[in-house]
Amino acid sequence: MGAELNLSHFSSIDKKRYIRSCHDYPQSVYPSTMKTLLLFLFALVSFSHAQLPKRPLGVPADAVHFNGRWYKVVLEKKTWHAARDKCREMGGQLCTVPDAATWEFVKGLTTASVWLGATDEATEGVWKWVDGSDVKIGPWFPAQPDNARSIEHYLSIYKGQWNDVPKSGEFLPGTFVVGFVCQWRNATPTTH
Repeated sequence: MGAELNLSHFSSIDKKRYIRSCHDYPQSVYPSTMKTLLLFLFALVSFSHAQLPKRPLGVPADAVHFNGRWYKVVLEKKTWHAARDKCREMGGQLCTVPDAATWEFVKGLTTASVWLGATDEATEGVWKWVDGSDVKIGPWFPAQPDNARSIEHYLSIYKGQWNDVPKSGEFLPGTFVVGFVCQWRNATPTTH
């Protein structure tokens, strides 16, 4: 049995208009219209899937893609070094921020105070990313970096800006870095 349309809530004039509109519409239009609609939907789905990068093996399912990289906020209280090591164990690295667009994206991932992958532990005042590149931008919190107590050598986000923090993560009495951002590159195609 096919599903029947309940027209009981329509007036008799509305019922007649509905029935007439169904009969007036050429039946031959249905198959071609349906075919066109299905082809359009197939093309749309195919195009959208072609635009999505393939998630590399080992990148967590909840990582977010931006500009050729995948990012994940991990809310685990760790020292900077332990956070760096955890990202490596997960097949990535602590997040690097090479430009303003990446910073705007990363800043939008969390409002928590989290580690990023830069340090000046090798040479005071010379900030390097964990991949060895120079830190070229610096949306620092006012009066930062200040290397307070001569132990603040690790980069964190604090209130949407950068702050140099001791490796323990406690940068104000009772105020801690509570997580970190890991990143992964897109899969590199292999040639045979």
